Amino acid sequence: MWQKLDFSLYFYNSVVFAVVSAGENGMAVWTPAAGESRIWEMVGTAEGTLQESAYSLQLKLTRLHNGAEWTVLRVPFSLVRAHGWLVSGLDRTAEQPVWISGNRVRLDEAAGSQTVGWYTGRTALHNPLDREVCLAVSAPGAVRLKLDGRTELDRPGAEDALPVYHRGADGQRIELQLSAGIHELEVEALRGQEPLELYVLTVAPAETEQPGILLQPE
Repeated sequence: MWQKLDFSLYFYNSVVFAVVSAGENGMAVWTPAAGESRIWEMVGTAEGTLQESAYSLQLKLTRLHNGAEWTVLRVPFSLVRAHGWLVSGLDRTAEQPVWISGNRVRLDEAAGSQTVGWYTGRTALHNPLDREVCLAVSAPGAVRLKLDGRTELDRPGAEDALPVYHRGADGQRIELQLSAGIHELEVEALRGQEPLELYVLTVAPAETEQPGILLQPE
């Protein structure tokens, strides 16, 4: 079982003239013109046992001048996996898998329906260690949230619902001690005449004993 990662790299340069030539080992050497941009499309393949929520990578840029190496720039970046969901519309017997990037879960769009009613999404929530977390479902309409088959939230619409990444409205979030491991998360949202504005968030609790960021050298 192999996992395929597709991504593009975009760079912008405003210094020199554009030249593309063949370098050592068959690699292309590119000298961008002033104001020119370029996109590299590449595919990375990892073993199926490599299952992480994000992958830390590094891009190496080498500056050559008259055939000699002058500068090496290493740019760290991360690839963040999309979220896999099983989505169903008004007829809950027809689930279909979808991949969703970000926190907005478009259940109605994924189900291919604009009908008023309840839409359901199920996913696996991976918690790497025992800790207190805040589960939030931000939506202007009614929402229900189940964790491992137990109902944690069942609330009507929130007038102050905001599409923010760090919290849900009062009554649309719950803080709990979540054990390490994989948990089944199920969300139901009621669609009205407008498309669903549903955001599913897993964030730190509101009360903190140690504000800020603690950096520890390795």
